[in-house]
Amino acid sequence: MRAIRDALARWGLPTNSNFPCVDCGFETCNLCDGGISVDYDHCYAKERVPADYLNAGTLRTPLCSYCETMYGFCRFCRGIRGCTPFTTKDHWSSVPPHLSRPVTSESPAAAEASIHFAIRTPDKPRPGYFADEPVDQEQRSLLKKAMDQRVDDAKRRRKNLEEKRLANTTAEETKLAIAEKQKQTKEARLDHLILQIEVRRGQQKAQRAALLHKEQQRWLQTQYPVILAERCIHTMDNSSMRVKRLWQQEIEDLLCGTTFERPIIVGNLWDTDEHLTRVWATIQGFLPGARKKVRVGIHLQELLEKDAPRTMFGLDPVHSLERLFKRCVPCANRIFTGNYSPLRMLHLNDYVLEKAFVYGILALSKWLGEKRFVYGVYGNWPPTFPEGLVPSTQGSTPIHLDELLDANDALPVDVQLAMLDEEVAMRTVS
Repeated sequence: MRAIRDALARWGLPTNSNFPCVDCGFETCNLCDGGISVDYDHCYAKERVPADYLNAGTLRTPLCSYCETMYGFCRFCRGIRGCTPFTTKDHWSSVPPHLSRPVTSESPAAAEASIHFAIRTPDKPRPGYFADEPVDQEQRSLLKKAMDQRVDDAKRRRKNLEEKRLANTTAEETKLAIAEKQKQTKEARLDHLILQIEVRRGQQKAQRAALLHKEQQRWLQTQYPVILAERCIHTMDNSSMRVKRLWQQEIEDLLCGTTFERPIIVGNLWDTDEHLTRVWATIQGFLPGARKKVRVGIHLQELLEKDAPRTMFGLDPVHSLERLFKRCVPCANRIFTGNYSPLRMLHLNDYVLEKAFVYGILALSKWLGEKRFVYGVYGNWPPTFPEGLVPSTQGSTPIHLDELLDANDALPVDVQLAMLDEEVAMRTVS
């Protein structure tokens, strides 16, 4: 509105922006859009009414809303000759019908303008611009053609919108399918990684168990026999002479009977590991054949060199084992005879000196019992593993799932789906 007032001021016209309608004289700010006689939007007031609007520039011809609704264009566009009525603020449409006379005469230009008006506004079809105006077949065909064209345009617009919507839907479905496939791939990869972690943890657990078993066997085969021998020797050496005589008398009484001839059942003490011992001497085996290699560990070898040194005949495993038993129990040379002779015990225990010694102490424990032989071996086998000899391993390194992912891996699946949902929501809003 301000732009119109500025333009009117430049043209030297009143700036109230209200002009008399060229058809009825009613003051209005509405302007004619132009008809078939001129180009649309080119119905200029200075060309229609030059006496009043000579310097109006591009101001279009004033036409009130009522006349525009009734006729579509001004009388100049419709080709009707006449003069501009007096300016009034009361429209003539308020005159009673019996005082008004409808105009029925119209030029061919007006009829053609009415047809174009019907084409431009097909939603308000009118037979003519004036009452009782006849409608010919050409007007009907043009009107029908315009209506059909408008329906086709509406269908085409709906079709284009539907195709666009389907295209957007298909694109979103494709993205969702791709995201779902990526999610399944990530889940499968995560399952594979979890399985690898479980396998690795199982391997580490088995490795720790194997290491613990190896240390237990090392202690059992090399250190435990020495601990047992030192315990027995220490008990015998620290006993008084009276206790030793009573203990020897009790053993001799048992030797008069069949106590030490009673068969005992001793299972396999351990599976011999040749890496823990070394060949110490050779003797003639319990059975005829080649000489047998007697193996001994370094810990028991140190004990034998101290408590049962070698004789003038060299290293004799049977004699060394007898002397070791004598340090542990009285009358050992009379106890370990027959089926429980040192040579036979070596034969039963893979010719390993530590194993044969523990076998003999187990036999004494079964024969004498815990009351007579308190420092023997009782309870479950193998003996309790000492806490101080637990292998000092570093333990398994904690495994984290994020550390197994590559640096260039995509974001997690839940993060990708959240981002996709946010993108879809933003598109829907826009």
